[in-house]
Amino acid sequence: MLYLTASPFFGYSLPLSWQKKFSAGIEQYSFQLNWPYLALLAALALVTGILVSANLNHDWLLRLLRKWRITQRTARNSIWNDAFQDIPSSFVLVQLSRDRSIIGYLRYYSDEQDDASLFLEDAAWIVDEEGTQSPIDGPGILLTKQSGIESVSFLETGKNHPGKNS
Repeated sequence: MLYLTASPFFGYSLPLSWQKKFSAGIEQYSFQLNWPYLALLAALALVTGILVSANLNHDWLLRLLRKWRITQRTARNSIWNDAFQDIPSSFVLVQLSRDRSIIGYLRYYSDEQDDASLFLEDAAWIVDEEGTQSPIDGPGILLTKQSGIESVSFLETGKNHPGKNS
């Protein structure tokens, strides 16, 4: 694709050319690189990579295809990624195994559902049925797969949450 895009600007030639010369009865070949052509191919490769990456992250193409009812899929690899990408960063309530809960501002999350790791800032443990919170000292807490994440609830900010919007 990149070659087809760039080649009309260079007369449909190759970025590498060669010439055969005879010198003292010996065939000699010389190669010449078309540096502007190669630079354009490199720039097109870089731009294409950036656009593909942005499309995967923002789901532009498949969002359009979903709007036209051509597909129901997203460009992302799991619902885990869809949820964290599409819902703006917010406070979350994480239900852990053994009836433990923690609340905090979602800062980072793993790309893969199988890894299931989250980093929460301004986090606090929920210590009883009434929702009493015990703040975690420091910048936050990293919840890994081993912490037993069972569910993640995305909360509206400003309602009984620790941190900046309380």
